[in-house]
Amino acid sequence: LRVGFFGAGDISLLHREAIRKSSYVELAGLWNRSGCSIVPDPQKKAEEYGCKLYDSAEELAKDPAVSAIYVLTNMESHCELAKIAMAAGKHVYIEKPVGSTVAEIEELRACAKKYGVICMPGHNYL
Repeated sequence: LRVGFFGAGDISLLHREAIRKSSYVELAGLWNRSGCSIVPDPQKKAEEYGCKLYDSAEELAKDPAVSAIYVLTNMESHCELAKIAMAAGKHVYIEKPVGSTVAEIEELRACAKKYGVICMPGHNYL
């Protein structure tokens, strides 16, 4: 299973480590918002993780080699980014908290149903 990360901040370290321990999952690439103070050099982070850096969330979501996207950004962007991934046919793992409101979570549920994908809230596992 090839996956991508939306966001490469601190929580991505835990997810990257878990992926390294799995023989079934590979981190294909990541995208991080430009100008982010938490990840000032996304290219360096991609090199550290041994994966491709994508220029946009849409580019990563449209890559046919990627099956699922981890949404690891700030909560306020979770809904928008998850919908981009699901509209591209990707399964989505969203780091907690999933959304800012119940309405956003209901939107995500409807989007997953519309595109026939799984949208799963997560809790880090390390």
